[in-house]
Amino acid sequence: MEERDHLIEADPETFYITGHFRNYKGLLAHIGRLDEATFRALLEHRWQAIAPRKLAKDAAAKSVAANRKKPNK
Repeated sequence: MEERDHLIEADPETFYITGHFRNYKGLLAHIGRLDEATFRALLEHRWQAIAPRKLAKDAAAKSVAANRKKPNK
């Protein structure tokens, strides 16, 4: 909830909640105002929170391995 409130406070033009979501961890966003990196980070963060632990652990390991293979610019 703190992270949600921080995002709303930092950018109320993009992030908001309605009365229905006030007591939930949900966060609403005007999707057209999100850049790709922020949208991806929010989706990945939420997925990590709800995915089965083994699946999330396997995905994290694959991500680390993929990042190691990328050439440095």
